[in-house]
Amino acid sequence: MGLNNYEIKEVKITYKMAFENPKYQRNSNIIINKLAAEYNVPFEVIRRVLFGIKRYGNIGTNLRILRMTRNLTQQDAARAIEVNPTTIGHWELNKSFPRKDKLEKIAEFYGVSVEEITEEKS
Repeated sequence: MGLNNYEIKEVKITYKMAFENPKYQRNSNIIINKLAAEYNVPFEVIRRVLFGIKRYGNIGTNLRILRMTRNLTQQDAARAIEVNPTTIGHWELNKSFPRKDKLEKIAEFYGVSVEEITEEKS
């Protein structure tokens, strides 16, 4: 379940072009989902091709730990970050990833750095 070298080049070029298109409002998750569907591969495969394996590491796990250690519900976190609770669930399950502006807001809310959220923990 992977991509050949030609497909990898295609994915990178397509992503770059789509990311600049106002239709997608510079939202990488939408683009990645469309590419994953087009190439019939999981979201993670496309994300890794575009950003590398450790780009978002265990962000879902990190977000869940931050939320749960503060005894917050997904609804509590969603209200504070100004997103839908479903979005929090998708982030925690690594089904999608927060954009840079939301990562900054999350980091501020939890009192941590963006790097602490996005780093791979061993």
